[in-house]
Amino acid sequence: SWIDWDLSEEQQALLAFTRQLVELRKRHRAFRRRTFLTGKPVREGGLPDVWWFRADGHAMTEDDWRNPAFQSLGMFLNAEGMHWFGTEDEYLASEAFLVVMNASDQVVDHYLPAADFGAVWKIELYSDGLYGQRIGDTVHHDDPVQVAPRALLVLQRHTMT
Repeated sequence: SWIDWDLSEEQQALLAFTRQLVELRKRHRAFRRRTFLTGKPVREGGLPDVWWFRADGHAMTEDDWRNPAFQSLGMFLNAEGMHWFGTEDEYLASEAFLVVMNASDQVVDHYLPAADFGAVWKIELYSDGLYGQRIGDTVHHDDPVQVAPRALLVLQRHTMT
């Protein structure tokens, strides 16, 4: 074959990360929505379906979106109470995620949103080193998370059982 199937370490890492992304999407319907996100509460008095936040954990402003120096942001993705039609009717009771993106070439201390969004979060996926943290570790909303340069981090709201 004219294709070199011997992958370099970097290519193997990219393949492994891509497999993790595909698996995450398969496991969680929050990443397979059938409707557009609106920024409105999913139920009366509840949290919005999507909410964008800065590295300090506060809401993005119009000026933040226009600032070219602004290179790190987070997204709260809420699937709470979503109803799905298909082979099985199901509600997602409390599924919510934080997706943190750092496009800068610096490590960013990213603060999570207020406890209203979730007090404890579990690391589901990351694209680069998390400085001592691993997939499955929990993070409290008031603890900053160090996000590597040009990295993506996905956390799932952890519910105590």
